Amino acid sequence: MKLLLKKIERPQRFKPATEDPPEPSRDLRSLWGRLETRRWIKKSLQELDFAIEELDAELGFNEHLKNCETCRMELCLSVERYMGSRGPWWINLQNGDYLPEQFLDCPKLEDYEIGYYGKDNQPGTHKFIKDRMTWATKITKKQFKAAGKLVKILENWPVTEGIPEISWVQGMIDKLAGVSIFLG
Repeated sequence: MKLLLKKIERPQRFKPATEDPPEPSRDLRSLWGRLETRRWIKKSLQELDFAIEELDAELGFNEHLKNCETCRMELCLSVERYMGSRGPWWINLQNGDYLPEQFLDCPKLEDYEIGYYGKDNQPGTHKFIKDRMTWATKITKKQFKAAGKLVKILENWPVTEGIPEISWVQGMIDKLAGVSIFLG
């Protein structure tokens, strides 16, 4: 028993490894690459699903806005009182009206009489919102179609191909749609 206790009490010293670990084989590196590509595809499809839901919600809101006088009136008040900061991206004027600089076909703010005078909104505000909504719906539909194309591309992506440089889904949607609007 004393011998056993002596062995247990004595600290054991280990020699550090002096060898470098072996290099992974070509097959192992290939497997890692395929696994990384599959993980990237899965993550990109999740981001794409979220983007498609956002685009669908925006199209639904625009469709609702066409038919709902109350919501249009609230959006008019948002534009007149708060520079559209409480509205969708296409109506927010807080940082200036920069959209006509990016898109030549975007309705310009200075072409409309916007303001609140007494009991009713200015008719120019209604027309501005209607024109901007029509314009933004076209862009959103382009992005929605591009997102559908991107789903097909990702689902058929060969895992041996590797990960492309552009891995941000919204950037690809904008590139395929030919527009550059951030939806976040």
